[in-house]
Amino acid sequence: QNEVRIQLNDGQHRPTMEGEEDEGGSTASPSGTPTQRTASRSNSIVSSRASYLSPNDRKSSNAGSSSSSRGTRNSINEYGFSSFVSDLALSSFQLSVHDEPVVVDVEVDAAVLFIDISGYSRISSALESKGAFTLFSIVNTYVSMLVDVVMEFGGQVVKFAGDAIKCVWYFKEKVHSVSTALHCAMELQKRCGRHDIEGTEHHFSIHIGVVSGRIRSTVFQSKTVKNMESTYHLISGKPLHLIGDVVDAARPGEICVSQDVLAHACDGLITSVRCQAEVGDVTSTIHIIDGIDEDACNCHPHHHRREVFFDVNPQEHDIGEEVEMDHVNRNEHITAFVPLTIAQQLRKGKTQSEMAEMRLLTILFIHKTDESIDIADWFEEVQHVIDEFRCAIVQIIEDDKGVHVI
Repeated sequence: QNEVRIQLNDGQHRPTMEGEEDEGGSTASPSGTPTQRTASRSNSIVSSRASYLSPNDRKSSNAGSSSSSRGTRNSINEYGFSSFVSDLALSSFQLSVHDEPVVVDVEVDAAVLFIDISGYSRISSALESKGAFTLFSIVNTYVSMLVDVVMEFGGQVVKFAGDAIKCVWYFKEKVHSVSTALHCAMELQKRCGRHDIEGTEHHFSIHIGVVSGRIRSTVFQSKTVKNMESTYHLISGKPLHLIGDVVDAARPGEICVSQDVLAHACDGLITSVRCQAEVGDVTSTIHIIDGIDEDACNCHPHHHRREVFFDVNPQEHDIGEEVEMDHVNRNEHITAFVPLTIAQQLRKGKTQSEMAEMRLLTILFIHKTDESIDIADWFEEVQHVIDEFRCAIVQIIEDDKGVHVI
C-alpha cells in the first residue's frame, strides 16, 4: 500500500522520494477568522501538503530545466512548489500592524468533501510488474481528472491519504459552500465515477462523502529539524470526526452526506434522497444523494470561485494587534512545506515521471492518547525524536479516532 501511496501522491501532484508523500491541491484564497496563535508558537508543526500539478503548473514544471531563474524566488511557481500547499494553510501566515510575522489558527465554516478511490490496491498489484513509470502514469491520469474537477468548482485539495482525497470549500455564505461541494460531488461521479484501465479488466471507481461545519486550520513550524520539511498543516474539527462514517456509508458510485449538509443546501437543489444509511450510532445523520437540480439556485462554480478570492479581514489577535495576510514572504512559506529531497529534485529540473519509484517501506503510526496535552507541544516533541532517526513524517491527521502521526 505504501508503494502505491507514493505513486498516488506523485501522480497527483509532486512525486515523492525517500519514503515521503505529498498531499492536497489548492485554488482559492482564505475567508476565515484568525484565532489565538502568536509567533511564539512558530516552532512546532503539523501536516497537509498539496502536491497536485494544475495545468499551468505542469507546463511551468516541465520548463524548469531550461530556465535561467532556477534557484531564485521567482522559480517557486516555475518548479510547481506552490502545488504542495493549499491557500487555507497559507492563510495562517499573517503580519501584525508592525509588520512582524505571526502564525495564527484560522477557523472557517466549510464544506468538506472526501473522495475514496476503489480498486486502487487491486490495480496496483496487477501492474506492479510493469514498473513504477507505468503505475505512476495510470494513477496520475485518474487522480489528475479528480483534482481538476475539484479545482474547476473552486475547491481546495488539502490532504491526500493513501487512495483518498480531502477537499474543502469555504465561501462567504455556508449555503454556497455546501451547494457547490454537492455540485462537484455529482460532477465527479458523472465524469470520473468509472475509469477503465486500458489493456486490463480493471477499473477505478469512487465513493464520496460530504460533511459541513466549523473547521480549524493550524500550521506548525520548526526551526531546528534537519531531515524533513519544517512546516506541516492540520485541519481539525467535528466535521472531520464524522467524515469517515459518511464516506464509508457510500458504495462505489454513491454520494453520502451528513444531516448538516442536507440542512444547508440550497432550497430545491437535492432532488432525490434515497434512504438513511445504516452506520453505527450516526444512522439518522447520513443520507444518500441520487440527484440534484443544477438550476435550483445560483451556485454556478465559476461565480462562487470569485467569492473565494478575498483576504482575511483584519481581526483582533491575542497579541493585541490586528493582522493581515503575509503576501511579502509567501514564497518562503510555500517552500517550507516541501519535502527536502523533493525540493532538491525539482530544482534540478526533474519531472514527476523521473522521480517515480517503487519502494518497500516501514510505516510507524503514533497515536496521541492524552487529550490534556496541547497538540502543538506533543507534535513538536514527536517530530524532534523522529528527526533524530532521519525519518520522514508523512502527515498528521485528526479524525474520529483522534490525532495521529504517520
